[in-house]
Amino acid sequence: MFNTKPSGSFETNGQAYAAQASASDANCSIINEWLTMRGDLESQGDILVKGKVFGNITCKMLIVDTDGLIEGGIAADDVVIRGTTRGTVQAQRIRLERTADVEGELYQDTFSAEEGAKVRGALRDLADAQRLAANQSAAHSNAPVSIARSSLDAFEPAVAKPTNAFFQRLDAARAANATSHAISG
Repeated sequence: MFNTKPSGSFETNGQAYAAQASASDANCSIINEWLTMRGDLESQGDILVKGKVFGNITCKMLIVDTDGLIEGGIAADDVVIRGTTRGTVQAQRIRLERTADVEGELYQDTFSAEEGAKVRGALRDLADAQRLAANQSAAHSNAPVSIARSSLDAFEPAVAKPTNAFFQRLDAARAANATSHAISG
């Protein structure tokens, strides 16, 4: 989706290619569908998961693609889930698309879900996670705080509020991806 030109020529599918090209210019790391990662991932940029991750992820924005799987905690500014997650998710904004299958607690300021998304767990305010992290930090003042020790530890949201521009680009890229699959299929 982010790193390949869609099927069909540039002339016949120029709009779709432009949408994907702008998404690929972003600071994005991709865990491809044939890759399984074990351990924690941290990025200053965005992460797209098409494969499997068994561990915690901390990044600016996370997209779990349709066939993607994450078993572990997630801490990000924005999270879009199309695939499967098992664990605690903490984000300013969480968006579940219709193919999402989520098991765990979702701590967020803003939440949206398409019809068909599956959630087994609890939806909570992000401030609850921050209070819990502060209480755990005080209780374990001699132990280093990390997301690996607890999926609720030391999450600090970004200062800037996310805008709808990202989600508009994401929708354009999704439409382009659907168009390219229709042309190639």
